[in-house]
Amino acid sequence: LAELVWSGVPEGLSRAEIWQLLLGYRPLAQERRADAIHRKREEYRELRRNLYDASPAVLAEGEAGADRGADGGGDGGEAALIKQIRKDLPRTHIRFGNAGDAGRAE
Repeated sequence: LAELVWSGVPEGLSRAEIWQLLLGYRPLAQERRADAIHRKREEYRELRRNLYDASPAVLAEGEAGADRGADGGGDGGEAALIKQIRKDLPRTHIRFGNAGDAGRAE
């Protein structure tokens, strides 16, 4: 696959899908892809619940209210990082097609 895409991604395929195949994120066998993507998305949701949603900075922000932001309480470094991530997220938003495949960033 790497040799096939060396000169560019073939017509009809997205770069995101090709990179996922090359990096081993998606299985090469097409019949296993949907299950693998579903499993990885569930793993991501679980990690997010355990790491992000349970973060002291995120919890403190929720208690303080959206107007005050991530400046109050908890670990100042983590709160500042959360605040910066929230600023950066809208710029890195990727649109998803009907099948859930990543499209081009706007």
